[in-house]
Amino acid sequence: MKTLITAFVFSLLSTIFVTAQTNMNNTVKANTEAKQDSSIKRKYVSMYYNEIIDTPCEPVIVDGKTYNGCCKFTSEQLRTNKETRYATDPFSGKKVDKATAYIAPDPNKERGVLYFESKENYDKYFKSLKK
Repeated sequence: MKTLITAFVFSLLSTIFVTAQTNMNNTVKANTEAKQDSSIKRKYVSMYYNEIIDTPCEPVIVDGKTYNGCCKFTSEQLRTNKETRYATDPFSGKKVDKATAYIAPDPNKERGVLYFESKENYDKYFKSLKK
């Protein structure tokens, strides 16, 4: 009987641990992935060239954050050159991490993208363009 209770408790604790670990991983993933305008498919954004390309990019993971490189050169640059992983929010002027920034189309560059601190900054930026 003790063996059965021990097995049950162990099974229950294992299930709780796996569930908690899965939820924690999903939370971390959600916090480190860039959000984007619905017209953009993230896997097609070269974060080195800041453009939408025709083929899916290679994920480049640095410090637990995912960036996208379109070839070996750009992937290596994103991996080794910290500055390539940042952009300037065109509304606030603040430096933003491309892995966690809100990504939206650049109205001044065909296939180009811009990075914002938040969707709110994106909305304010595009509203200011219409004036």
